[in-house]
Amino acid sequence: PSIVRASEISPKTMKRYEKGIFNMAGWTGKIVYINLSSGSINVIETDEKLILRYLGGRGLGVKLLSDLSKPDIDPLSPEIPLIFTSGQLTGLAPMSSGVVITSKAPLTGTVFSWNTGGGFGRELKKAGIDALVITGKAEKPSLVEIKGDEIKIVQADQLWGKNTEACTKAL
Repeated sequence: PSIVRASEISPKTMKRYEKGIFNMAGWTGKIVYINLSSGSINVIETDEKLILRYLGGRGLGVKLLSDLSKPDIDPLSPEIPLIFTSGQLTGLAPMSSGVVITSKAPLTGTVFSWNTGGGFGRELKKAGIDALVITGKAEKPSLVEIKGDEIKIVQADQLWGKNTEACTKAL
């Protein structure tokens, strides 16, 4: 699998990060696309027009889902993206660390968008990620590892069959 570094973002955007200025207040500037089937990782700059048209993490997630999937695809298909987004206020104040998960609901076949707490949204922001879009199906148990500006897909055979507590301790 490929490793992507934040330095692959345009020099203009990186300059804004370094100065602590980003003209899309609260947004960090990149969307990460991961395909578990192929092992590919692609990073693109967040389009400012997209952010202005679709409000918050939920709006961004629903727009990405509508762009990336067809209405008649089975919700359990590996082609259906699982999208994690954080809104523009995430990580800026205490208790603002949530994330929105967006995909297609297996029961109804319609869009589902779910808010969750914890620190995942804040960690996405710290990594400079506005949206994490995962598609495909890995051949073996895998996890996505984000450390600083590195993103990679790592085999996770050692976690297979373990409960949440055991996985958390191992990670």
